Amino acid sequence: MNISDFNAFNRELWERGARYDGARHIPVTLTPYCFESSEYQSLAAAAQEVLGALEVVGNLYCEDERIRSRFPELSDLESYIACTPAEQRKIGIARFDYIKGADGALRMLETNTDCPGGMSVAGIVHRAFRRSPFYDRNLVEFDQESEDPVNFVKLMQSLSGKDRPRLGFFWSRVNPILNDIQALHDIATGFWDWPTPYIGPVQDMQFSERGEPLAAGIPVDFAFMKIDTMIAPSGMVHWCAWKDDIAESRQLLAAMAGGKLRTVSGLPAILVTENKRTLALLFEPDVRSSFTAAQRHAIDHTVARTARLEADRGQGLWTHEEVRRWKDRFVLKSPLDTRGRGVYIGREQSSDAWERLLIKACAGHMVVQEYIEPLNESLELEPGKWGKMGSVLALYMYGGRPAGIFARSSAAGVVNVGNGGMIRPALVIRGRRGPTTPDALSTIQPGPSSTESWES
Repeated sequence: MNISDFNAFNRELWERGARYDGARHIPVTLTPYCFESSEYQSLAAAAQEVLGALEVVGNLYCEDERIRSRFPELSDLESYIACTPAEQRKIGIARFDYIKGADGALRMLETNTDCPGGMSVAGIVHRAFRRSPFYDRNLVEFDQESEDPVNFVKLMQSLSGKDRPRLGFFWSRVNPILNDIQALHDIATGFWDWPTPYIGPVQDMQFSERGEPLAAGIPVDFAFMKIDTMIAPSGMVHWCAWKDDIAESRQLLAAMAGGKLRTVSGLPAILVTENKRTLALLFEPDVRSSFTAAQRHAIDHTVARTARLEADRGQGLWTHEEVRRWKDRFVLKSPLDTRGRGVYIGREQSSDAWERLLIKACAGHMVVQEYIEPLNESLELEPGKWGKMGSVLALYMYGGRPAGIFARSSAAGVVNVGNGGMIRPALVIRGRRGPTTPDALSTIQPGPSSTESWES
């Protein structure tokens, strides 16, 4: 294993499309994240319970004005979200991000129920890694459904309720996110008996007189959108389906709220369960009373504790003074943001900067989360070159089911591939070759994979 092997590995990644935003090379570690199947089972079971709790919060938002009041940045959008039909409140796609702590435990930091990244890249990275000299061929792996983009397209078909849906893949001209979209569209074109799928900016979508969505003049049955979301300077949410004003997207919002445009992620997933305030609600007594005992147990054992600092002491986990005094124990986060933005680790902030952030948090513009010290491991970055990095493991959920994993590593506190991080091959390990190889998983299985046909 030498630099020539490494260059060939990187060349395959590039040629097969493992690029950040379609244009930049994605660095990949040579040390994989090997996740034992028993650990995968346990985490997947807990994740399904947490996902169920998130859907409860989405329903409460739609039905309870008291819950809506806890999301002030969504006030311009709440009438649309609250009208969402029940079937579009389900979380069709999610990527739960867990940090591996210094104690070896995994704790969920982000829900990612809107437009999670890495769905096409994960399979490219994993397949290239398995073909490289850096892969241990004695490992026996469990297939990961999320590695094959065909399975995501089939998920869209299933959620659409049609045998031959016309699919739409939409991005935005405002802060465009291009990774995954082109690859998934190209996969969908391979279903020769389906109507031709559409790809393009959401700003080009047309609407019939009855408010039905049209792309290139033809109806769209089901859509996947990768549209950025952030908090504008005004403190209100800016879903980048519009540039300057929400009025630019009235027809789109009305179509989604009225069930005329069905999407993998409906408005409650895009704007409520994606919102970090939802993580805080998972720990608030009046909301927890709506969860099952199994959901509460999974939350308490696998989700990083999160709170709203504007909440009264009966609802919150910590006081303003506790967060100020022990800033090294906490992280402050913007309710809605992506790509590693809006995350402030207390131990990396000066006292003055932390105080300014706390003022925003107490005014309801941020949430506070416990700081999980990462397990820093020595990872091989290229042949003979090593570095200490922490890792975040992502678990994909397709239609409420665990579907596979994806990992990223970084020496920085905020792990983001676009900002100095690396993808780490993530493998679910059933054992090693030989007579003691365990049988296939017997309880939670992500479902069928077409890895073999993809590789051929």
